[in-house]
Amino acid sequence: MSRQHPLLRLVACSVVAVAFLSGCFSTVVASPAAADDIRSAVSPSIDAFVAQRMEARGTPGVSVAVVRAGRTIHLAGYGRADSSGRSVTPDTKFLLGSVSKPFTAAALSQLVADGRLSLDEPVEPYVEAVVGHELPDFDGITVGQLLDHTSGLPNALGLPGSVPVRPGADALRWRIADLAVAHRRDRPPGHDYEYSNANYILLASVIEQVSGVPFDEYVYGRLFEPLGMTSSFASDADGRTEGLATGHES
Repeated sequence: MSRQHPLLRLVACSVVAVAFLSGCFSTVVASPAAADDIRSAVSPSIDAFVAQRMEARGTPGVSVAVVRAGRTIHLAGYGRADSSGRSVTPDTKFLLGSVSKPFTAAALSQLVADGRLSLDEPVEPYVEAVVGHELPDFDGITVGQLLDHTSGLPNALGLPGSVPVRPGADALRWRIADLAVAHRRDRPPGHDYEYSNANYILLASVIEQVSGVPFDEYVYGRLFEPLGMTSSFASDADGRTEGLATGHES
């Protein structure tokens, strides 16, 4: 298992039901075993729809699954997985961006259910534990406010490029430290909703500190393995060893 994980990057065998999933970090639903194409009477219509949408949006490649009444009626890969021209298959792994957030929320909910964490707990001590000094701009923010994007942290703070992304086992610690330096409060927490990746980056650190294990190990042990998600990964480094699709232009 690689520990060099950019934050909140979850990689999965993509099972996307005709609405395409997108986001800024990565994954979700995974197939527990290798899959072959599945065709049915509706497949020609789905093929045409996918081709039209890929052309309209300039999408190099995508895997698509359509499930009806618990039965997969269509499963196929389209386009290319990387600049080498490798074909996308139903087993191709993708970074699926902010669909990783439900996994972070599920991990947090497990700790709350176990009595190890409260949604009303202040976040400041967890951030201070990382940076080593007081952070008045985080005062009053609770775990629950991070979860529902009412913390007051701005959307811009969590956008790619807003702070450096450093590789290595200390990637999360560095990311938290950089966020702490960059954040300046401009409104009180708990009042306004504003979606921000920074909220869930901080939650990943809370999960690590409360559970006592790295975030990626927690996701593997408490989520992926119990759910049989053997084609899913908590880092793009792990995913690359299994044929992860890479960003490229078609």
